[in-house]
Amino acid sequence: MLQSGGYGKFSVDPFSGEVKIADDLTRDPLEKDYFLTVKAVDSGSPPLSADAVLQLHVPLNTRPQPQSDIQLQVPENITMGDVVDVIYIRDFDSQTDGFEYLLDTTVSAFTIDPRRGEIRTVKPLDAEFRSEYILPITIIDRGFPTHTVSTTATVTVSDVDDNLPQFSALTEYTATLQEGRYDADQELILSPGLAVWDRDISASNSDYRVFLKGHGRDMFQITPDGTRILLKGLSMLDAENVPDYHLQIIAESVQNDWRHTGVNLTISVEDENDHAPYLPHGQEFTVDPASSVGTVVGAVVAVDEDVVSPNNDVMYIMREDGYGKFGIDIDNGNLFVKNSLTLEPTLDLYELQVVAVDKGYPALTGSSLVRINVPINKPITVPKSVTFSVDEDADIGKEVGRINITQQDGDTGTVEYRLLNTGVPFTIDTSEGIIRTSTSLDADTDAEYVLKVAVANRGVPTYTSTTSVTVTVGNINDNPPQFTSDQGYTATVVENYDVTLLNVIPTVAVIDLDNGGTVMDVEYSLGGNHSDLFTINPLSAAVSIKDPQGLDAEHALVYNLTLTATDDNGKGLKTHANLKVKVKDVNDNSPRFDYNHVVKVDPRSPVGYKVATVKAVDDDGSPENNRLMYFLQDGVGKFRINPLTGTISLSSRLTEEPLRSEYSLGVRAVDSGFPPQTADTTVRVLVELNQPAVYELTQDFHVTENRPASTMVGILDVADPDGRALEFTSLDHSVPLAVDRTTGTIHTTSSLDREKSASVSLPVQVVDQGAPSFTGTIITTVHILDINDNSPTFSVADGYHGVVPETFDSLDPYIVYLNRPIVVNDADPDADLENIQLRLTGPGSDLFQIDRASGHLILHTPQSVDSETQASFNLTLTAVDDSGGKTQQSSVPLFIDVDDFNDNPPEFKDDFEFEVATNTPVGAEIGTVVATDRDVSERNNKLTYILKSGGYGKFELDSETGVLSLSENILREPVLGTYFLHVEALDSGEGRLSGDTSVTIRVPVNSPPTITDSFTFAVEENKPVGSVVGEVTLVDPDTASNPYETFEFTVTDAQAPFEFRRKTGTLTTKRGLDREKEDYLTVPVRVVNPGAPSFTVTTTVTVAVTDVNDNIPVFSSPSGYVASMIENTVTEFLEMSDGVSVVDADATEVHRLTTLQLGGEGSDRFVLDSDSGRIKLRTPGKLDAEEQSSYNLTVGELVLLNS
Repeated sequence: MLQSGGYGKFSVDPFSGEVKIADDLTRDPLEKDYFLTVKAVDSGSPPLSADAVLQLHVPLNTRPQPQSDIQLQVPENITMGDVVDVIYIRDFDSQTDGFEYLLDTTVSAFTIDPRRGEIRTVKPLDAEFRSEYILPITIIDRGFPTHTVSTTATVTVSDVDDNLPQFSALTEYTATLQEGRYDADQELILSPGLAVWDRDISASNSDYRVFLKGHGRDMFQITPDGTRILLKGLSMLDAENVPDYHLQIIAESVQNDWRHTGVNLTISVEDENDHAPYLPHGQEFTVDPASSVGTVVGAVVAVDEDVVSPNNDVMYIMREDGYGKFGIDIDNGNLFVKNSLTLEPTLDLYELQVVAVDKGYPALTGSSLVRINVPINKPITVPKSVTFSVDEDADIGKEVGRINITQQDGDTGTVEYRLLNTGVPFTIDTSEGIIRTSTSLDADTDAEYVLKVAVANRGVPTYTSTTSVTVTVGNINDNPPQFTSDQGYTATVVENYDVTLLNVIPTVAVIDLDNGGTVMDVEYSLGGNHSDLFTINPLSAAVSIKDPQGLDAEHALVYNLTLTATDDNGKGLKTHANLKVKVKDVNDNSPRFDYNHVVKVDPRSPVGYKVATVKAVDDDGSPENNRLMYFLQDGVGKFRINPLTGTISLSSRLTEEPLRSEYSLGVRAVDSGFPPQTADTTVRVLVELNQPAVYELTQDFHVTENRPASTMVGILDVADPDGRALEFTSLDHSVPLAVDRTTGTIHTTSSLDREKSASVSLPVQVVDQGAPSFTGTIITTVHILDINDNSPTFSVADGYHGVVPETFDSLDPYIVYLNRPIVVNDADPDADLENIQLRLTGPGSDLFQIDRASGHLILHTPQSVDSETQASFNLTLTAVDDSGGKTQQSSVPLFIDVDDFNDNPPEFKDDFEFEVATNTPVGAEIGTVVATDRDVSERNNKLTYILKSGGYGKFELDSETGVLSLSENILREPVLGTYFLHVEALDSGEGRLSGDTSVTIRVPVNSPPTITDSFTFAVEENKPVGSVVGEVTLVDPDTASNPYETFEFTVTDAQAPFEFRRKTGTLTTKRGLDREKEDYLTVPVRVVNPGAPSFTVTTTVTVAVTDVNDNIPVFSSPSGYVASMIENTVTEFLEMSDGVSVVDADATEVHRLTTLQLGGEGSDRFVLDSDSGRIKLRTPGKLDAEEQSSYNLTVGELVLLNS
């Protein structure tokens, strides 16, 4: 019993002395050691006792001691998932419940294994983004009592060279220089400004150097700090030779020169207007004089070697326009018809002076003389009348004649002929003037035709005249004689009747249309098969029979002959008609039978059975004489005959008494003529009677057991003297035998087993169905022969299963342990199990064998087993028994699995490349990286994907699926066009294997366009609203990859007279321009390039308004001028109050330049001085007032240019 101690937490069993826990040891007070005083008392009298002290130890949990102030350092390119460090803890107790490690969830870049205390990275680290992490760690000791402690780990991320140098421009810098000569060290102004930096935070990793690459780089140099680009030495730039230099600025890491980046540099050389347009000389064109106004004659094209607009943009004008008949397109140089070429004056050749003016500043010109040929049409000579002749038998299309006309020299027109008559049998060739027949001609109907023909000379102008054509038709013999009967002719004669002349109906007669229907000089003839039996009179057409006895209706009832009539005494045209001669038949032939009949009849034939058909022949030619009827002279009560068909049939059964084996029947045939004629024949009818079959009443056969159903056992031995077919029927369907109904063959209906029965008997009924019929029974006995028919069997029906490892340390044969031992049995009582052989078959079975002594399955070459090549072996285990002269066997499956080992690392098929749009939202899926692991088991081939480096924290990789998604805004700085990521795949097997790949992500970031500071265009005054002024162009690097890049062009000065077409750089006028009011206009232009990010550039456009001759010169005295002079005075100049002068408001001198000349009666006596505007005498002293006291002259102006 318990005396004391234990705080009531223990008890002692009074009989067994067992110490038991009586209360919860975790309640207070808690003690590591308990001391119990126990008393033992015996059952004697008086009872005796003894005391003992029992010490019980309870191992309580003690507080663990973790590391403090843990300092860790890792490189920023550490593989995601790698172990950074392991937290170590000191514990002084013996409890083994373990620790649980927890990391503050606010630290998202790391995780801690809750069991092992391993700190791992779960996100890529970037020293440029964050170089230090403070990790609060909590450790729970799950013993009793539970203790919780904490510590802190400081992780410092060290910098590595993982950032490429970057430029201030995403893809390209641009600069512009005017063509010409430059001194050394001329600095280029780049857009945007040039700047280079490296985001790595350590000096060694962020150091870089810059240099230029590309064709033409030797003309330029970049300063070492990468901030300026200069020209090398004295340089001559020529836009016509090299308009652009396309270079690359390369920045590479000093520490790792393979880490570099580059941007494009485009240096444009601006063109100056230093080349005049050139027009080729000697150009000549030809134009149809009928061409309508606006028809393009040809194009003169000037070449200006300047390379850019407006310096190489050319305008075209004419100084001589061919009497106002031609004009020129100012923009493209197309020469066109301005006025009708058929109006006076008309010329064959026009010479035009064409001037090409470029739009550069100052404007340069070139000129050329252009010749235009205009072919003019001339009249033709046509005869007033023409006469032709043609025979009426002329073929269709026959040429009748040709209308000949005369053309003048140089005539360019096309002659066309047209027949004005309608309904005439002629046509005319529209180009040759040949008249031909279009239908057949008939002089008997029309002997002459008068045709009207129009002849036109198609040209400019067109000339037309008509002529009369007379065609006479010559008559010929072209109509054969015609029989008066369209239906032909007929005649009838009785055979053997003595008549020679035939009565032809109707009477034979003809007419001839060539002679107005009068028959002249016609001869008749007779043709057709057997026409030699007849004759015809050639003049009267009377037909006779040569020999009346020669016509026989049995030979032919009808003769089809042909009557022929020929004009011109038998030498001309012919015509034909049918003559049908019918021969009337008489009964002059008796019927006849060609042979006697012998037939066999089955005695079982029913009443009405057709025995035979007799057929007689009558040679008379007509049905009224050759129709036959048949009569039976003696049918002995069993036969009858059909009188029309001659068919003999049974009238009673042949098996009824009296029975006879042969019958002779007399048959007579009678024809239908008068008087009737007859013929007789005999029909023999043979009847076959049945004889009984011959056979043994009992018959025996033998067959081995286990033969399949339908096995033939034998054939019943039965003979029939008649050779008739017999019918066999089984009388016992309970036995496994059957008999063929027609052959008597005995066969099995199921397998026979000698162990169950030694023999089987079958009664068979034999039926002879002849007349009369016979029936009998044969007892058939089949004896069963025994064979060895039991196969060996395995103790399991579902087969065996075993496992072999993929790798082996030894080359010795390996015992494959199966789920059950291999045991074979054989149901045959005399079977010898020692003679049963075991065989393995199936793919890979040659690697294994069965040891008969031990029953073990042995693998010969363990090193040849590979689960990646073959994960399992599906074999067949067969037991074979060859005893008793027959082979018996049975099989079961044998499955052997190859246990997979982690011996294949993950593999990526290729590097990956994706594209991300700039507006892709955060979290959007970009693409999937996929690796494969050739290990076959999931424990070894399950993959984890880790983003090891790259991407500047903008991308996130799903560790299970490999799905790559966007984790930050793609336009967050730094903004790059290309990102390079390093991705690793880690498998799940022991000794985890890995494989890596590169992922390239391309971002179509919008690049800034560049535009020149100014554009200069020229446009003529008075152009209509909407006329094109010029094209504002810019350079955008994005257009190479995106031809649909858009820009928005705007003239920012709302008062300016210009505007842009929608989303194009085409500048057009929005009101009229007047050179006399405004010569140059400068407008500001803004171009917006929408995109991500969007860019705006500005420029100015200067438009030169070019002058046109649009103002009429005005005289200084609109009312006229007065001049006087005394007659016979030798003074040169006349007295005038004011000299003649004009004022032209056009802005340019070339359009104001005029010359003045005098006109009117007597103007040849005076001259107008161009300098003073005064009038002087051509010959001083020659004026006489008595001859003419006054002169009314006119002063006209001639504009030298654009008149």
